[in-house]
Amino acid sequence: MYKSGALGLIFLFDFYYAIFCTFSARAEVRQRPNAGSAPMSQPNTSTRVTEEAPKNCIDAYQRLPVDLRLDSYRVSENDKQARLQKAVWNFLCTRHHLEESSWDEISKDAGLANNPSRTLSGKFVKALVASTVFDVPGYSEIAIDGAIIEGDLDLTHEVLRSGLSIRNSTFRNNVNLNFLRAGYDVDFSNSSFCKAIEAQSMRIDGSLYFGLSDSLKEKSSSWCSPLNENRNAFIQSIDLTKSSITGELSIHNTYIAGSAGFLTAIVGRVLHIGDSSLDSLDLSDAEVGQLELVGSDFRSSRSLSADGISVAHGAFLNRSHFRGNVGMSAARIKTDLSIRGATFDSGLDLSLSKIDGDFFLGSSGRANFTTWHPDSELSLVHAEVGFVRAPLNAWPASFKASGFRFAGFERPYESSGDVSEDYSCDENLVAIPWGSWFSSAAGNLIGGNAKLKPCYYADWITKISYAPSVIDWLQQKLRGAGHASQASKIGILSKNHERDSAWVEGRFFDWFALALSGLFIGYGYNPWLSGWWAFIFLVVGALVFRTTSAARQRTDEPPHKPFNPFLFSFDLLLPIVQLRKAHFELYIRENLQRWYFYFHRIMGYVLGLFLIGALSGLTK
Repeated sequence: MYKSGALGLIFLFDFYYAIFCTFSARAEVRQRPNAGSAPMSQPNTSTRVTEEAPKNCIDAYQRLPVDLRLDSYRVSENDKQARLQKAVWNFLCTRHHLEESSWDEISKDAGLANNPSRTLSGKFVKALVASTVFDVPGYSEIAIDGAIIEGDLDLTHEVLRSGLSIRNSTFRNNVNLNFLRAGYDVDFSNSSFCKAIEAQSMRIDGSLYFGLSDSLKEKSSSWCSPLNENRNAFIQSIDLTKSSITGELSIHNTYIAGSAGFLTAIVGRVLHIGDSSLDSLDLSDAEVGQLELVGSDFRSSRSLSADGISVAHGAFLNRSHFRGNVGMSAARIKTDLSIRGATFDSGLDLSLSKIDGDFFLGSSGRANFTTWHPDSELSLVHAEVGFVRAPLNAWPASFKASGFRFAGFERPYESSGDVSEDYSCDENLVAIPWGSWFSSAAGNLIGGNAKLKPCYYADWITKISYAPSVIDWLQQKLRGAGHASQASKIGILSKNHERDSAWVEGRFFDWFALALSGLFIGYGYNPWLSGWWAFIFLVVGALVFRTTSAARQRTDEPPHKPFNPFLFSFDLLLPIVQLRKAHFELYIRENLQRWYFYFHRIMGYVLGLFLIGALSGLTK
């Protein structure tokens, strides 16, 4: 009995103790910021938080391992670096932002007034940002400006419970952010990275900033290399493969010596690379809210790899210079794609891409037009876009468009300050009357407010590497709008372009066949031309026959009249059929006339074959 009572008392004691621990833990958690969400508001960066800082914050530095309290050389406690790092720790215990102007005060506190320093070890910075002693109200971020960080900064698998800002600083060695978890913004504005930044599988529930910041107008004085090209920051290389950033990723006014790899990365809002220079950029299979690659220089032979990229909003490549290939095949862009003012030295591949919005080429503000190297190539093979908004001089000399689908043509939106865009074209481009059919009911093809001359579309079609599917689609659009004759003109123009391309490419047999097809039946769009040619051969044949001695011979059948020249010419011109056997038995003694009628009979077969092809649709 007593034994049972004792067990009952022990059970009750354990029960109430567990409840007490649970409520104590919840109260402790409420004192810390939530790592999974952004702060509701940013406090004043100059606000002192001495009252809210934990009493053991300053003493916490002494509890760090020796290799964290001292520099990487493990010298004595009185070492210059150790005293400086301790002063930095103490400073941040009372203020959460170490501004660049505060280094004199810190050096004085460290007893280094006559020999100031800004050098911190990478291990010390890791201990600082990973410490929990700063997880108190009033500390939205740990901010350090103007530091020089020696040694590797390894934050692999670390969890940052507040924001991190290391601006105007220089990282002399590698920075490892692989698998880092940050609940707030990470800001490296105006900082330079002498070695690589490794940030694979990193997750930031905020934004990530590199390069020039709007709040930092002055140029940074910290450089890893003299090769800065007047950029505001330097990065050796950066790898964010499989990383996720819920906010913005901004790299502005930065020189990147190597490549930037964002393979399969996720950026929730804006991925911005502006006024920067980099070797190459890999965005293959990435997911981006909005893509902004503006005013930047991509230097390598594979400038941009963005195959399979998904963009929730617009993609803007304006004013950038791509010195190598730009691959955006199978891209999915849910609004507009703009390459206004961009320069392509090699080519742009948009094959299999789907762009729900419009495709902009041409000028961007007061910048130049979209510029193409003579050998550069634009591929729109099986791509789908909305309206195409571009002047003629914004297109490359030729491009591939097999299977290309688009809603029509329209002028780009007018905006003040835009340079004058050239929409002029050759009114006599083709020897067929274009009329004004594009400005009437065909407006649903080219856009109701297009107001572009018909020859614009003729000129545009001549730039396409022969793409039957595009021509067929345009013709279907026109026929659906009740413009069958104009649809035929589109087909003729396309075939003329195919014929000219065959000659340039050395396919002379194809050129000859297309030339005859266009001459005799209008490539199948005007089969009545074969009737005109038959009439011409009929008349010429009759005239030639009248010059022969056979024309004076009389027929064997009554009433024994001379042969009729027109019936003779017509009978020899008809393929296969013989209306009168005597016409074929008649011998023409004159050599020249006899050889002409050999040619006459051959042309009858040629016209017949082309007419059959036209009626069957094989020649279109």
